[in-house]
Amino acid sequence: MDERIEECGLRQVREYTARRVTAVTAFALWVWVVLSVTEGVVFVLAPEAVAGSYLFSETLLFEGLIMLSSGVCALIGALFCRRKGQWNIVAAACATASIIPLMLVPVGDIAGLLYASVGLAVTLRVVRTRWASARLA
Repeated sequence: MDERIEECGLRQVREYTARRVTAVTAFALWVWVVLSVTEGVVFVLAPEAVAGSYLFSETLLFEGLIMLSSGVCALIGALFCRRKGQWNIVAAACATASIIPLMLVPVGDIAGLLYASVGLAVTLRVVRTRWASARLA
């Protein structure tokens, strides 16, 4: 009987941890969506104003498109992050997809790459925790 109580308590702790981690991941993805889409729109609509010269405006236009694509991937991940079951795999895939465009951006945006890596790791942890608790049930 004590083993069942202990197992039930452990399951509740795992589920609570998974919910908290999912909430933090979703919040972080929404922050990334806002930042990357805002930067992408500014870079696409007014690259000359940001760069100060025409020479760098094409680079900023390209970087803006990369940021927009990363933001869209993060948006999809954030929308699916709160769902149960296999939808967390979609969130993990979108977090991974948001990393790929950032690899094309110059080293100045290494913080974005680090963020996306952490987001992916946390999302994968959520998926693994949910999968393990589903196996126990």
